[in-house]
Amino acid sequence: MGKQFDDLACANHLAGMVHFATVSNAKSDLMDFEPFYGLHAYLEKTYPLVHKHLKREVIGRAALLYTWKGTGKSANLPVMFTAHQDVVPVGDPAGWTYPPYSGTIADGRLWGRGTGDCKSNIMAHLEAVEALLEEGFTPDYDVYLGYGWNEEVMGGDDNSAAALCQTLKDRGVTLGLLIDEGRGPGPDPMSGISEPVEGISTCEKGYADVKVFIRDKGGHSMAPTDKCIIADIGEIARDLVNSQYPYRVVETVAEEYKAKGHLMGETGRILANMEKDFDAVLPLIKENPFLAAMFHTTTAVTMCAGSAQANILPAEASITVNFRLLPGDTVEGLLEHVREVVKGRAEVELLKGVDPSPQSRTDSVGYLCVKALYEEMVPGVLVYPSMVPGGTDAKNYHPICDTVLRCGGFSMGEDGGAHNYNEHVVIEGLGKGPEFFYRLMKKYGTFTL
Repeated sequence: MGKQFDDLACANHLAGMVHFATVSNAKSDLMDFEPFYGLHAYLEKTYPLVHKHLKREVIGRAALLYTWKGTGKSANLPVMFTAHQDVVPVGDPAGWTYPPYSGTIADGRLWGRGTGDCKSNIMAHLEAVEALLEEGFTPDYDVYLGYGWNEEVMGGDDNSAAALCQTLKDRGVTLGLLIDEGRGPGPDPMSGISEPVEGISTCEKGYADVKVFIRDKGGHSMAPTDKCIIADIGEIARDLVNSQYPYRVVETVAEEYKAKGHLMGETGRILANMEKDFDAVLPLIKENPFLAAMFHTTTAVTMCAGSAQANILPAEASITVNFRLLPGDTVEGLLEHVREVVKGRAEVELLKGVDPSPQSRTDSVGYLCVKALYEEMVPGVLVYPSMVPGGTDAKNYHPICDTVLRCGGFSMGEDGGAHNYNEHVVIEGLGKGPEFFYRLMKKYGTFTL
């Protein structure tokens, strides 16, 4: 069932995708869609069998939906693999060692915006399907590939992932498995684990941007009054930071550390026992912000604004606060929390927000098939459910699927600088990405509980 994919060939195909500056914006009318259409043409040229045998549709302005009709022999429901075409801005080009859209191969790495987040996943899907078609393989179930264009801005004003989901829902499609971007088996440096492990992300935190603002008449700085709305908004910012949500345990996080705690020494032993003795966990999470994020809804004041010039008294002072909601919390409840802290001193506006995703099933054919495949590919690997502290397009697909996962074949042992300068992927092992999907598509049709 296995197939070896050439790492360098995968890198070269991915480099071609990186050439297209597919930058998204929350306001879709401000976007340049020509790079997206250029990417579409490149994919058609690079993967001719995919485009010959699968039905390709452009949904909305630039989302791609591929449909691979199966024989119908399998009793298992269809599968869908998703990723996003868009990337974040590059920032100052001078901050890059190699031009951000050059797709340069150097030092055993492929450099460029989107290499890891997440055009590599598009490459992995299409390489796998192209190889299967070359062999004459036809799945016994339907396969869908879906690529939105505004994941990096949470769907903005025209959510492309939601549109893809709605398209399938309108067609009566129910999925047995959906896989979005995520890591594959490998060491877990964040937890100090050198052995191969795989956390299949079965849920993700929610997200909210909240603007808190005070308005005044403004004026000339030569004649200020005792009222200073910037000072007032600063006090509110401090109050919000000092009013963090309490720490608590959610089931998925507890399950993850029960599974991997024995690989983490004394820290792991404490975390594995969190449900019985959470007081012992508190000192650990208070000194580690990445760990703390798994135990509460986080509050981060990320933006502030006043007047446009130093000699102008501001007519408005504002802060923008970013929250990542733990499962069990809601955007509605969050707004109540903010208003309680503000106590009428300012106005509160939700800029955008989404509740935490539902928890996906871990007893389904889809989840257990993926788990079994990892155990075949990496003997001795420890597999467990986990939670994504960030956000993905996957949350949009729960209306048509109860097994929505975030995982893949790429080992993320090295931090590739996603969203940062010098984003890159290591070329050695790049073929493991398509190998995972290749093997999964062969395995899924006959997998039973």
